[in-house]
Amino acid sequence: MADPRAATRPVQAVAARWGYTRPADFTRAFRTAFGATPTEYRRTCLPEIGASRRAAGAEG
Repeated sequence: MADPRAATRPVQAVAARWGYTRPADFTRAFRTAFGATPTEYRRTCLPEIGASRRAAGAEG
């Protein structure tokens, strides 16, 4: 989730790559392991991703 080269890959695509058929299961497992959801973790590690989305109006 913290790799800038994969920053545009959707969380559900990452989940599928690791064998999770339901994104919610991946999110729960990730939160248990890292203390944050995959999206929160990505925004913390790659703050420019959140900033660029806010500037584009993608976040509410």
